[in-house]
Amino acid sequence: MTPIPFALRALAVGLLAVVALVTTQGSNAHAAFTTQDARRGPARILIVAKEFSYALSRPRVSSGRVIVQLANAGEDVHNLRLRRRGAKRHRSLPRIDPGRWAGLDRKLKPGRYYLWCSVTDHEERGMRATLRVKRR
Repeated sequence: MTPIPFALRALAVGLLAVVALVTTQGSNAHAAFTTQDARRGPARILIVAKEFSYALSRPRVSSGRVIVQLANAGEDVHNLRLRRRGAKRHRSLPRIDPGRWAGLDRKLKPGRYYLWCSVTDHEERGMRATLRVKRR
């Protein structure tokens, strides 16, 4: 059995902490937290990369300021590029070594965004995803 990478363990611990907090505070506290959070700050999404796929923490975010974080839980170097359907330019995160992460803080317009890894043949091997950005 291969050991679980540190980034994946840290993500799992963080998610368990959030679930525990929501469970102990009740459903009304959860609803208040998500509503206040949406009004206050940027949308956030975590993308976990491994051979040869992306796992998105959520399939859609609200338009406006979005923080995109890429965690490399794989054994190879990976990167992230994203382009809104119909756009000519793309945004990108650099190559990330295994066990490392990087972030991107940008304003995203509503639409469908195509995400892919541009390292060698990773995109062709399935390292791609779609993110929907909806109007606030």
